[in-house]
Amino acid sequence: MITKKNVVKVFLLSALLIPLAFCAGYRPATFIIPGANPSFDCDFDYQPEGGRKLAKPLTLLMLKAEDNMDFPTRFKLDKKFTGVTEEVKDNLDHIAKSYAHAIGDDFKEMVTMRGFRIQGALQEQSEVTWLQREQSDFCLKPNVDIVISDQVISSSSPDQSFADRLMTNKYNPGSVTGKLSVKARIKLDIFEPLSWQLLWTKSIETEQVTMDYSYRWNYAGNGGYVVGEDSRPQIIANALTENYHDTMDKLYVYLDPDELAALSKQALEIRKKSRGVIK
Repeated sequence: MITKKNVVKVFLLSALLIPLAFCAGYRPATFIIPGANPSFDCDFDYQPEGGRKLAKPLTLLMLKAEDNMDFPTRFKLDKKFTGVTEEVKDNLDHIAKSYAHAIGDDFKEMVTMRGFRIQGALQEQSEVTWLQREQSDFCLKPNVDIVISDQVISSSSPDQSFADRLMTNKYNPGSVTGKLSVKARIKLDIFEPLSWQLLWTKSIETEQVTMDYSYRWNYAGNGGYVVGEDSRPQIIANALTENYHDTMDKLYVYLDPDELAALSKQALEIRKKSRGVIK
């Protein structure tokens, strides 16, 4: 029932809200920053067990493992948003390098268990000296490719509540959830070190692991955006860790002493032809 008292209440409420809404129109937009990205752990480790060794020790020159991460950047909510910031890229790059470095370190242990002598520390091919090449029977180089695909399950853009729209002009973060599928391709190349001629190559692809991820995001004052509460780095590290031990077991089998002993004879023939020619 409309009464004089109710009309007065409506009038007073309107008199209060209309100026507030008018003032809010002049209030610059502010964007609530999502929570900090959680720290992540990527500890890859393998302890090779005993097995057959080379009857005659051979010297192996170990090169630094090359790493590459094929990471999808198409987490698009609109044309300007990809869901990947410099911090995210740095974290993923750290995981890829840690994974490749661990493989290189664990290979040193594996070849030692097989009876090889290691020549020099892990290094780039351009850093290898002529003396190191002459003193080595083989040169081993691991190559690591990490392949990641994504499926966005849900996404929302930053938005405002009715009260924020009227009074504060604040935008709350949007969120994205999805699934990441991760697998790695590891290739081993063995070269004759004087000529750098490829003698042997083996490769393995890990089983694909799929896990759920989520992150929140909001616009930034400079026209960009900020990402927070991002679980993707830890998800990728977990997926790579899950198959690490089984993968290294398979690679350890590839370092067969009989096959490598036979390969050393082929390398010796190539070396004889290379002496005095390769500089």
